[in-house]
Amino acid sequence: MATQVLTADIPAAAGRSWVLHHIGSLRLLDANGREVTPRGRKARAVIAYLAAHLGEHIGRDRLVELLWGDRGETQARASLRQALLEIRHGCGSGLIRADRDHVWIERPRLRLAIEAGDLCTDGELFEDLSGITGEFDGWLRCERSRLAFEEWEMLEARAEALVAAGRGGDALSAIERMRRIDPFNEDWLRLAMRAEAQEGHPAAIQTRFRDMEALLKSELGVSVSAQTRELHDRLLVELAKAPDGG
Repeated sequence: MATQVLTADIPAAAGRSWVLHHIGSLRLLDANGREVTPRGRKARAVIAYLAAHLGEHIGRDRLVELLWGDRGETQARASLRQALLEIRHGCGSGLIRADRDHVWIERPRLRLAIEAGDLCTDGELFEDLSGITGEFDGWLRCERSRLAFEEWEMLEARAEALVAAGRGGDALSAIERMRRIDPFNEDWLRLAMRAEAQEGHPAAIQTRFRDMEALLKSELGVSVSAQTRELHDRLLVELAKAPDGG
């Protein structure tokens, strides 16, 4: 899954000193565009978790539970302190804030580097951080699912607007991303068929429909919905009646 993303050449806004690349491998850049990503995976995981909860004071116990739950309390807390020192050594003292019981990143101090003009790309959220601990993996799965859902809704709204404006060809890239996020969801197929109809592509409509029909039967043992089949048939009839024959 994924969100598009992440360029190093976006200038930091006033008061925002760090830029985080969150799709693919985690990368952290300072205000000058210099990479300051910690080497340690657990130090990077601390940044990832705090970045997902900007402005929230996260209990040290929570971070210990996520990343050092297999260690005794004294050793686990020492490991967390070491990770924070590693982050501060590479990034400076301004990114991570902490008191006796909590750790946090102030919202103005960090932003995601999102590439203008597109919202999605291939890659997973913090894909280099999988497999650190079972607890952290569980959190990552939830975050990835949430991100995929949000991206789907954003892409669907964009594609619907383009198709409604008669710009089916322009909608196809967003629709393709929807397909990759959830290939079994027929919403993307119905949008794709409408977009292909606007482009005058009956063969593409048939191919997409047949591919989905085969996928649903082989993977889920179900058929394409009546709604999708009716749209497929209606669009082909309309294209056949067009003056140029579609």
